[in-house]
Amino acid sequence: MNVPFEFHVVGKTTNEMALLDSGAMENFLDEEVWQRLHIGRVKLPKPLTVHNVDGTENHTGKVEYYCWLKIYYQKRMARMKFYLTSLGGDSFILGYPFLYIFNLSVDWRKARLLEGNVQLETVPFQRADRRVEECQQEARQLTKELTLEMEVWVRRSTVAQQWAWEAHRENEAPTLPLEY
Repeated sequence: MNVPFEFHVVGKTTNEMALLDSGAMENFLDEEVWQRLHIGRVKLPKPLTVHNVDGTENHTGKVEYYCWLKIYYQKRMARMKFYLTSLGGDSFILGYPFLYIFNLSVDWRKARLLEGNVQLETVPFQRADRRVEECQQEARQLTKELTLEMEVWVRRSTVAQQWAWEAHRENEAPTLPLEY
């Protein structure tokens, strides 16, 4: 079943179509659509092999990149990975992760969603990716045990954590200019 949706990219909104596919174990975005929409992407540490429905390996080879997108449905939002590959005639595939999170109500006879429309939008990827890199670098410096091959992931920083960090920084001895 194909689902129409609005896709919000910085500065514009486009109308797109996504294939709902309960057999797809991930969400996918066609590489040509990715280029057209100018979405950020993240390189996978290890390329993934993707198989088509008939069991053959996807003709574009291994998947090397993914992007994060926000999905809105039924007044809920989820950030989800979309793996970039050639999808033939489809632009997006909303797979099992999407179906699991939102637990859709579908009128299969009329081929439409019953409880509202789907919307997708880009995640401020460059800023988030830069922040992850900064946190990983700081963690490596602090522990001195982590190598570049090891990754450190920060789930999120809360207001309380930010206040604690600022209080800690305020307690550090101030440095005076040399002329004093």
